[in-house]
Amino acid sequence: MKTRSKLFAIVNLAIFTLTLGLGYETAHAQSRSTAPVKAGRTVADTTSEAIKNGVTSSIDQSAGLIKIPLPIAEFDPTMSHEVFEDFLNGSNATPLEKINQLAYAGGGTGQGWGYTTAYEDAWGVIEARHGTGPNSRLDFVGKSPNMFAVALGVGTGYEYQVRCNFANLSTPTNRFVTFDGFFDGDTVDPEFNRGILFRYSDDINEGRFQVVVRRAAGDETLIDTGVTPFVDTWYRLKVVVDASGTEAQFFIDSQLVASVTNLATGTTNRYTAESNNDRLTGNTPFSSRRFDYVRYRATSGRGSRL
Repeated sequence: MKTRSKLFAIVNLAIFTLTLGLGYETAHAQSRSTAPVKAGRTVADTTSEAIKNGVTSSIDQSAGLIKIPLPIAEFDPTMSHEVFEDFLNGSNATPLEKINQLAYAGGGTGQGWGYTTAYEDAWGVIEARHGTGPNSRLDFVGKSPNMFAVALGVGTGYEYQVRCNFANLSTPTNRFVTFDGFFDGDTVDPEFNRGILFRYSDDINEGRFQVVVRRAAGDETLIDTGVTPFVDTWYRLKVVVDASGTEAQFFIDSQLVASVTNLATGTTNRYTAESNNDRLTGNTPFSSRRFDYVRYRATSGRGSRL
């Protein structure tokens, strides 16, 4: 009788341990669902919503992460693309061009892109340095696939974002204009026929960031963001266009500052994702803007994680 009682106790203990372990793993999976992902590691999906919908989870003990595979219908990796450049490697001529062409023209002596002092919260900072010419232009021009000659409103949504600060503000002596967002490829900036972008200059919108949505020459929507830039202050400028091409949203430091619904879309109205710094007056060397990173994302379809 004692032997049978011992056996019964051992079996009960094993069942209790297994139940407790499964409960811990489930709770652990749910608690980790919002935890940050460590650099260099990938989590297919860790949402509690996926668990609730009956998606089977598995524990990767070696990586210390939970992987919850989604059904194929929920996520197709061919439907999302992202490029990100934080300027930590390379120089103007080589690795930086893997995402953007760092272009410059018309600036005379001393014009070009160069690294500047790193900040506590920004490494790999590059600076637009204007030379002695009166028409110095320094631009990020998207040359990677899905950044150049993009057709909006044909089933793919797009987002363009930069983090920048001003080394100097625009003045009548050294006046310059900046653009960030989606630009046509029909003209040489600062002229453009189509655009979905932020614009800044001291003589435009009283020196505040302005949203410009231009559908054709003479046909545009202008919106005052109410944000006045200051020297050496970081700003995150983001432009988002939905997949149907029916709306563009504009964010400064994650705050929605404008939304426009009348856009020029379709394959006959193509855009390039870029940031421009175009000098309009002056002939002495100076720097206009600094950039911490540029980020570009394209996404469409249900289940996209971008």
